[in-house]
Amino acid sequence: MKALSDLTFDSKDFRLKIFKVFRLNILAICTFVLFLLFTSGVAVAATYYVATNGNDGKAGTSSYPWATFAHAMSVLQPGDTLYIKDGTYYQSLAVTVSGTTGNPITIKALNDGGVTIDGQNVRIPCKITGVDAANYISYINLEGMICKNSSTNAVHINYTDHINIKRVSAYSTESTATDVLFSITHSDYIFLEDCVAFGPGKKMFTMYETTYVTARRLWGMWQSYTSTGDVFNLYGASHTIMENCIATRSNTATGYSKGIMITNNPWNGDYYASYNLLYGNIVYNITGNGWGMADYSAQPITVDNTFDNNVIIGDISGDKPYGFLQKGDKSLTLNHMTIVNAANNAFLSAEDAAYTKNPGFGIGTTLKNSSIFSILSTGTGFHVNNDIHFLYFTNTYNNLYGMASNYGGLASAGTGEIYVNPSYDIATYGNGAYLMVPSALKGKGESGSDIGAEILYRYVDGVLTSTHLWPWPMEARICKETGYSVTYENGYSGCAKGGGLWKTLNGVYPDGVYTGDTIAPAPPFAK
Repeated sequence: MKALSDLTFDSKDFRLKIFKVFRLNILAICTFVLFLLFTSGVAVAATYYVATNGNDGKAGTSSYPWATFAHAMSVLQPGDTLYIKDGTYYQSLAVTVSGTTGNPITIKALNDGGVTIDGQNVRIPCKITGVDAANYISYINLEGMICKNSSTNAVHINYTDHINIKRVSAYSTESTATDVLFSITHSDYIFLEDCVAFGPGKKMFTMYETTYVTARRLWGMWQSYTSTGDVFNLYGASHTIMENCIATRSNTATGYSKGIMITNNPWNGDYYASYNLLYGNIVYNITGNGWGMADYSAQPITVDNTFDNNVIIGDISGDKPYGFLQKGDKSLTLNHMTIVNAANNAFLSAEDAAYTKNPGFGIGTTLKNSSIFSILSTGTGFHVNNDIHFLYFTNTYNNLYGMASNYGGLASAGTGEIYVNPSYDIATYGNGAYLMVPSALKGKGESGSDIGAEILYRYVDGVLTSTHLWPWPMEARICKETGYSVTYENGYSGCAKGGGLWKTLNGVYPDGVYTGDTIAPAPPFAK
């Protein structure tokens, strides 16, 4: 047996053994982490690029981008991002792949508004379409591009769920067909924000047989169609949140247009139009009905649609039948509405006798804390027909002023209703004055609330925030792409067509500070 003093220590050999053990542990840890990534469903995201001068045989990097969207679809995996470089693309952006929960596929213009997808009137420029109800496309983010010149719908979303579309603009459908600029059909959990629809088409935005769509700050300007068109149509759509959207028509438009229509689907009893929530929306310069609720068929029953803090401004130069037409909601609520210059009835409850009704069908309305105002001295404030299926009309704490008569049919004065001149300051603010509550109506509503709408701040998921709505967040892009201003009546340098609501924003916000997400435009022209 060796003495302890005879034992030797090789430090080099010891360090080598320690290094081997450390290396094995690191490899084991890395392997375990990779195992967790793949088995937990967390995608290892990749970023790719497409360019007008790209090559599908290359790697799809920023330096070596691909050429076609079709090739990109053959590569994209959940969690991946596809950036589209600036330019005009004469091909369809047809999304045929899906992301997963927590790992959406993002397809985005590299520079906001710098990408145009041109259908050349022979194809759909932008579409996300599944096969059928059993084969949806899911978890896609689409952002920042222009989709125009479609053979049918300019942006077509069909058989999808969990789709986010932001800052996408759509222009020019084939107006002789039943074409829509933004068509959302057979889809659930869709999010639209800061999107634009402008030009000819039957409708600007349609939600057809959808559930849980959020439509936030959408701007639709109707141009023309061969017959009647709508800016927004919720057709068999339920559980929609529609907030801070604008429906209008251009000053060169031809034809008869309506603002926002909510209708059940008479051809499919599974799709009623109920539980929709509308906050802070604006309809103006429309030749037809500002808003409409209709239940046409004997199949589904429409219930519990709520309109809170919305504005309708009639077009005093054209045919303006009604401000709000209620034809088929069993339990409609209108609260803090401002309805201006309705040449016929500001509110009409009237059953459509042309359709056979479901045994449970009925028309019931609660209308309160609302301002009915006209400079036309024509029409009636509230008119309620004595229809077979009429249930109730409850009107309280409203102000009615300037109509030829305040009540017609079954309608009569309600609790707390007043009849004072609200004195909207249109000389200073133009139509923007109707988006504010004048001092004459402050504190005159139910429980000391104001009468009428105030649309100065943004809604998010139905909650009013303190973030300024004006100037309009997409003002600069819309001006560049259409020549129209969403904000200013008379336009400004570089956006001479005007078309907006405000003569000025001076004095509108107490803090006097612009808090939007784009550069504020130049002051408007004076006229």
